[in-house]
Amino acid sequence: MIKLHIILNSTILYRPVEIFAALPYGFTFSSKPHRIIYALHCAMKNGDMFFDDLNLASYVDRENITLIAPSLGNGFFVNSAFEHQADFLREELVPALQEKLNLRADPQHTFLLGISMGAYGAMRLTLDAPDCFGAVAAISGIYDPLMSPDKHIGKNKNLWPLRMIFGGAMQKLVLNQNGELQADADIKNLLASRTRDGQALPRFALFCGDKDYLSLNQTKALATAFSLHDVTHEITVTPGGHDLEYWQRIIPRVLAWLLADTHN
Repeated sequence: MIKLHIILNSTILYRPVEIFAALPYGFTFSSKPHRIIYALHCAMKNGDMFFDDLNLASYVDRENITLIAPSLGNGFFVNSAFEHQADFLREELVPALQEKLNLRADPQHTFLLGISMGAYGAMRLTLDAPDCFGAVAAISGIYDPLMSPDKHIGKNKNLWPLRMIFGGAMQKLVLNQNGELQADADIKNLLASRTRDGQALPRFALFCGDKDYLSLNQTKALATAFSLHDVTHEITVTPGGHDLEYWQRIIPRVLAWLLADTHN
């Protein structure tokens, strides 16, 4: 495995962006033999979590994949009054790395993975640019900041800080002055728009722990929206909460799903 620490000076964000990447052993810039996974991190973490906490590097050589994990802070990967992170991902990050690393650009070999905050970012990015990815896996996502919180959250003090992030902090980024979701941040409306236009969509899979009271109802609601619009998807609920322990357990299953039925 070749691990890279990349600093991309963004002309969209007007700042340098830290990117963690891994390429399979034997990679050359003259060939494109591998699949690519873009990974979006959770709140209070950065792209290195996929290496340090989740050990995705162990799959790079075994599965002959390239892993790309940008670090964008706690901006939920959206366009906001603070900065345009969604534009950066779509218009700058992906094209720049495809060019510099000579990565494949075809969606059949390009996948997207997001955890918690990153799951929301992954859904929003995919519905904004559905022709970029062949499969999208979202783990423990919060997809609608206006949805009423689960009653169990009030009884679990460990979840209060996260609820504040996904409540107040997220709402400041994605709501307009009238307290409504901005059009380009509303996952369900973006989904309805894409299906109404007949836009082809990638494969979707939602993963959540059965005791994840931040994400469980959100995940079920998004799965219902997928079904309403006849969008191919899978939902997997297994024992666990909204925490690193659950993510470490589910990651092998997530990667198996992402890479299923694809080959180099």
